[in-house]
Amino acid sequence: MNTARIPRVAGAAVILIGLGALAGWQLDVAWLKSFAPGQATMSPVAALGLVLLGIALWLSSEGGASRAVAWVADAFAAAAALLGLVRLSGYLLGFDPGLDHLLFARQVDAAAGPPSRVAFQSALNLLLVGAALLLQRRNTRRAQVGVQLLAVAAAVVALVGVTAHAYGTRLLYGTMSLNTAVAFLIAAAGVLWCRPDRGFAALVAGPTPGGVLTRRLLPAIIVVPLLLGWLRLAGQGAGLYDTAGGTALFASSIVAVLAALAWWSAHSLDEAEAQRAAAEQALRGSEHRLFQILEAMPIAVFVLDAAGRPYYANQASREILGKGIAPDATPEQLPEVYQAFVAGTSDPYPPERQPIVSAMKGQGAHVADIEIHRPDRIVPLEVWAAPVRDPGGQVALAVAAFSDITERQRAQQTLRATQARLQQVLASSTAVIYGNLVRGKSFSPSWVSENITAMMGYDVQAAMDPGWWLAHLHPEDQARVLAEVPALFTQDRLTLEYRFRHADGTYRWVRDEARLVRDASGAPVEVFGAWVDVTEHQRAQEALRASEERFRTLAATANDAIISADAHGDITYFNPGAERMFGYAAAEVSGKPLTVLMPEGFRDAHRAGFARYLATGEAHVVGKTVELAGRRKDGTEFPLDLSLASWKGGPEVAFTGILRDITERKRAEDTQRRYAAQLEAANAELDAFAYAVSHDLRAPLRAIDGFGQALLEDYDARLDDAGRGYLQRVRAATQRMGVLIDDLLRLSRVTRAELNRVPVDLSALAESVAAELKRTAPERVVEVVITPGVTVEGDPRLLRVVLENLLGNAWKYTGKNPRARIEFGVDQRDGQRACFVRDDGAGFDMTYAKKLFGAFQRLHSTVEFEGTGVGLATVQRIVHRHGGRVWAEGAVDRGATFYFTL
Repeated sequence: MNTARIPRVAGAAVILIGLGALAGWQLDVAWLKSFAPGQATMSPVAALGLVLLGIALWLSSEGGASRAVAWVADAFAAAAALLGLVRLSGYLLGFDPGLDHLLFARQVDAAAGPPSRVAFQSALNLLLVGAALLLQRRNTRRAQVGVQLLAVAAAVVALVGVTAHAYGTRLLYGTMSLNTAVAFLIAAAGVLWCRPDRGFAALVAGPTPGGVLTRRLLPAIIVVPLLLGWLRLAGQGAGLYDTAGGTALFASSIVAVLAALAWWSAHSLDEAEAQRAAAEQALRGSEHRLFQILEAMPIAVFVLDAAGRPYYANQASREILGKGIAPDATPEQLPEVYQAFVAGTSDPYPPERQPIVSAMKGQGAHVADIEIHRPDRIVPLEVWAAPVRDPGGQVALAVAAFSDITERQRAQQTLRATQARLQQVLASSTAVIYGNLVRGKSFSPSWVSENITAMMGYDVQAAMDPGWWLAHLHPEDQARVLAEVPALFTQDRLTLEYRFRHADGTYRWVRDEARLVRDASGAPVEVFGAWVDVTEHQRAQEALRASEERFRTLAATANDAIISADAHGDITYFNPGAERMFGYAAAEVSGKPLTVLMPEGFRDAHRAGFARYLATGEAHVVGKTVELAGRRKDGTEFPLDLSLASWKGGPEVAFTGILRDITERKRAEDTQRRYAAQLEAANAELDAFAYAVSHDLRAPLRAIDGFGQALLEDYDARLDDAGRGYLQRVRAATQRMGVLIDDLLRLSRVTRAELNRVPVDLSALAESVAAELKRTAPERVVEVVITPGVTVEGDPRLLRVVLENLLGNAWKYTGKNPRARIEFGVDQRDGQRACFVRDDGAGFDMTYAKKLFGAFQRLHSTVEFEGTGVGLATVQRIVHRHGGRVWAEGAVDRGATFYFTL
C-alpha cells in the first residue's frame, strides 16, 4: 500500500465516524452514537471534535499544499485541541464549561448519565491529537519528536478504551464510547503516517530488520494479550478456575506466547541475516560485475558519493583525465584538480556549471563545452550527469559519463568541409537539385538548390511555393506530364522532359530526373530530383532531324548510289541513285544481302571481311575509299568506287556506303595511261635529242674557242688591236653559248627529274651555299643572315638548286655594294608560311616582275651583270613541282626579295 495515502484514509474514516455519531444524535439511532448499544455514547461535542480532527488530518495529508490550505488545516486542528483543553480544564478544576449543551442540548439532557458527556479520555485525546497536528508541519527535530510522543500517547489512551470495552469494565474507559476510542486510534495512526520517513512510521514501514521485526511482532503484542485476557475472564466466568488459577494460567500463557514470539523473532532475524548476507554477497558480485562492465566501457564514468567525494572512476575516465580519483577533492575543486577549462579558452571551468554538481542537486545535465588540458594534449569532452537516488528518494550517488570528442569534432569539421564542398558543387553544378515532401499523391517543396536562379531566373523563395511548378509548366505539356507522374509511385523513379517558363518569359526544355524515397514501412516519404536544362540538346535534336531530312533529300537527289545495311549485311536503305545504278527498285532489294549487288568473285571475300569486322573491329574497307566491281540487275558488271562508313544504329553496328560508277573515269584513265606512255617516249626522244644537241654543239664550240685561243697565242704579233678584239669577242660568245647549253640541259632535267620528298633543313643548305659563295670572292664584305631551324618537306637536290640560284643572284646583284647584306628566313604571307631570300642590291622595276621567271628573260644587260636568264625559270619549275609558288618584290637600287612556298 502507498503509505502516502494512509493519513488521507485515516482522516476520511475519522470524519465518517464523527458525522455518523452526529447523525445518530439527530436521528436518535443508537448504534450510530455507540458501536455497543446500551453502553456509553459519543458526545456530540466529541463527534464535532473528531470531524475537526479528520478534516485537519485530510488537509495535512496533501503534499505540497498551499499556505492557505495549511492555515485551514491548522485552524481545524486548533479548534479540536481547544475543545479538548476547555473540557479537560473543567474536569481538573471542577466546573462545567457547558460544552455538552452546545449541540443537541435537549437530547443530551434527556439521556441518562453524568452532567458532562465528553469523557475525560476523549477531552485528553482531542488535545493530544490536535496539538500533534499543529506540530507536524514544523521541520525541527524537537517538533517531530513531540508529534511522535503526542500521537503515541493518544493511541495508548484510545487503546485502553477499546480494551476496556472489550473486557466490559467501566473502570478503564469511563464514559468514552467504543466508537470514540476507535476513531482516536485511527486519528493517531494517521498523524504518525503524515511523515512516513520519520519516527514510528519509518520504523514500521522501513525495510530494515527492525522494521520487519516490528511489523511481525506488533500485531501479536496487541492481539495476543487481549485475546488471552478475554479467554481468562471467560473461563473464570464459566467456573473453570478461580481468580488465582486464572491469573496463573494467564501468566503461563503470556510466557509461552512471548517465548514462541521470541523464538520466531530470533529465527526470522537469522533468516533475515542470512538473506542480508546473501544479498550483500550478490550486491558485491553485482557491483564487481558492474565495475568490470564500467572498466570495459569506452565511455568514461566518474562517480561522487552522497557527500560529494570522488567514489569511482573507470579506466576510460582515468585515461581521459590523466589521473585517477582524488578522494579528498570537493565538487568545487574538481576543475582545478583535473585542469578543466571552458572549451576554446583559458578560463577554468566554473564549478557551479559542472554537470556532476547539478547531479548532486538532483538534476540531470549535459554539456559539451569542457576541455581537459593535459600536458600532452587538450581533450574536448561531452559530459552527461544524473543523480542516483536511494529508496527514500535522496541522492545517493552522482554519476557523470563523458567521452573524448576529438574524433567527433574532426569528423564534424570534415563534415562541415564536405558540406561546404557539396554546397560549392551544388552552386557550381548546372543542374538544379530539389526535394519534395510527399503528401498523399501530391508534393510539397522542401528545398531547392540556388542554381534555380542561374537556370530559370527565379529566387529560391519563389520556387518553394507549392503552386509554382505547375503554374510555370508549359500549357501544352501539362496534361502529358501530370498523366506520367503516378508512375513515380509504382516505379520509384521517373524521367520527364517538358518546357518550363523562364523568368524572362521564354520557355526552356528541362529534363527532370526524380527518385522516390520510402520509409521503413514502404510508405513514400520524399522525392529527390534534378533538373537539367536540355534546351540546347533539344535544338541539337531538331537540327539533327533537319539534317536527317536534308540527308534524305540529298540522298534522293544524289547521282551517286547511297546504300545502308544492318549488322547482318542486309540492305536497309537504297536511294534513287542506287536504283539507277543497279537497275533494282528499292523494294526489290530491301532486306536482301549486299552480295546481290556484287559479282560472284567478290562475295566470299565480302562475307569473310564482314564477319572479321564484326568480331574484331579490324577494318580493311571501312573508313576508306576502294575500287570494287558492281553487278547490275541485268547481270552486267561495272567498276565503282566505294566509300564505306560504320555507325551505331542502337546497340548494333550499321553501315552506309556511297558508290560511284567509275566506268567513264576508268576509260579516261586508260586514255591518260596511253598519253603518259606516249609522253614518256617523247621525253626519251627529247633526252636523246638534248644529249645529241649538247654533244654535237659542244664539239664545234670547243673548236672555235680553242682555235681562237691559238690565234691569240701564236699570231698575237701579226694581229692588230681590232683583230685581237674580234677574237676575244668570238671566244666570249662561244663560252656564253656553252653556259647556255648547260643551263638548258639543267632546266630540262629539273622538269623531268623524279621528286624524292624527305625532311630538308633549308637553313643548313643556305649556310652551305653561302659558304661556297664567300669562297669565290673572299675580298667582298657581305653580311649573310640565315634564320636557323627552317625545315620543309621536299627534294633536297632540287631545293639546293633553288637556293643556289636565289642566293647566287643576291650575291651577284649586290656586287657593286661596298657593304652588302643578304638574308634567308621565313615569313607569313597570305596565311601561308613562305621562305624568302632578301638582298640590298640593284633591285628591279616591279613593272617587269612578271618577266623575271621566263626563260632567257633578263632585266639587266650582260655588261652590268652576267647571266643567261635561265636560273629563275629553273627556280619556278622546281617550286611548282613541289606544289608551291614563287614571286618577287623589289625596287630599283633598293634591293629585292624572292618568296617561295612549298
